[in-house]
Amino acid sequence: MLFIIKIFFSFLFCSLFGISNAYAVNKISVFGTIEHIEGGLLPDALITLKNQNKSAVTNRFGEFDLGKIFPNDTIVVALKGFQENKFLPSSNMKIKLYPKSLIQDQINNARNGDTVIIPPGIHYIYPDFDVDSTTGVS
Repeated sequence: MLFIIKIFFSFLFCSLFGISNAYAVNKISVFGTIEHIEGGLLPDALITLKNQNKSAVTNRFGEFDLGKIFPNDTIVVALKGFQENKFLPSSNMKIKLYPKSLIQDQINNARNGDTVIIPPGIHYIYPDFDVDSTTGVS
C-alpha cells in the first residue's frame, strides 16, 4: 500500500512540473522603447495587452517591460497627442508613434463631395488613414 502511495505522489509531482513548464515555454519576454516618429523618446505612454489583464507605462527614457507574455496577444500603445497603435509582441521592440493631426480627422470625417483644405506644413496622416471606394480618395 505504501508503495502505491509513493508512486501516486511521484506521478502527481512529475505531472505538475511538466504542466507548469509547458505553459512557460510558450511565453516570450517583451520589452523595448517607444519613440516619436522623429526619434525623440516618449515617456508616460500606456502599453496594454488586448487579451490579458496586464499593462505598463514607459519610464522617462521611453522604456517599458511587460515581462513574459503569450506571443499571440496584441499590444496596444496609447499616449495623449499621438495615434493609438496595435502591435504583435516581440523581444526588444522599437515602437514609433505618429502624432495626431486635425487634418487627419477632417479627411477621415469628410463626406462625399466635401473639400478639405490642407494648410502647408508637415502632417502625419499615415497609417491611420481611412480610405475606401466611397470617399473617392486614393
